[in-house]
Amino acid sequence: MNKKILILLVSVLAVAMLAVPVMAKPSDGPNKVAVTVDMTRNDIPPGWPGPGPYPGDMLDDPVSTGVILHLHVLQSYDVTITFEDGSTLEGTVEVERKIVNIKAGARVILTDNYVFDFGAGGFEGKGLVILDNVNHLSKAYGMYQGTGDFEGQTLNIGHTWINYITAVNSWYGYWLKCQL
Repeated sequence: MNKKILILLVSVLAVAMLAVPVMAKPSDGPNKVAVTVDMTRNDIPPGWPGPGPYPGDMLDDPVSTGVILHLHVLQSYDVTITFEDGSTLEGTVEVERKIVNIKAGARVILTDNYVFDFGAGGFEGKGLVILDNVNHLSKAYGMYQGTGDFEGQTLNIGHTWINYITAVNSWYGYWLKCQL
């Protein structure tokens, strides 16, 4: 009889442990702050003649497979994050970029590793950019984890299909667990 009671008690305790939600410690700042992220290339050599935009510093030799060109480059940008209250944070971002260029740039897929630097820390993570040069549209998305002073914070930004010419479009999203 004692064995049956013990099994029943352990079962009830197991169910109770699973039913009670675990609450995370709240952050000191707001949990979600709307941001706009603007990036401007800062590594284009003076007088770059083209053809086309400067790809960046080549990390590997280009590989061509028919109508598809594969590139592996490093690019650098100045970055400004504008918060919903109008305040800004400025820094730089290094992007290690794997480029798949389809049909001489008709479609371009960029698979990126981003490292944002704001002095005493920044953000790191992966991003994806798709360029449709036939219709002059771009789509981007990235999620970045905080480092240094930004440890435990997340930057979740991107944009859906929007028109572009040559400049980088603004990215929109949220800074999660923002503590500045």
